[in-house]
Amino acid sequence: MRRIVLPTTGAEAQENRDAMAHRDMPALEDILAAGYTLTHMTGYVQPKADWLRDIDTDRMPTLTRQAMA
Repeated sequence: MRRIVLPTTGAEAQENRDAMAHRDMPALEDILAAGYTLTHMTGYVQPKADWLRDIDTDRMPTLTRQAMA
């Protein structure tokens, strides 16, 4: 499986954080590759669709959004 790493600095990283913070699902769909998975620190590998659903429903609140509140 190819590993996809999102940028952590610069304008592109800010765009990613903004999309997560504002639950901009269309932007996140565009940013993340079709086969994207998120590997949690526990080792759990979460498919893109599941992760986006968790962000959209606040099951996985992002630190950025918590800081905005």
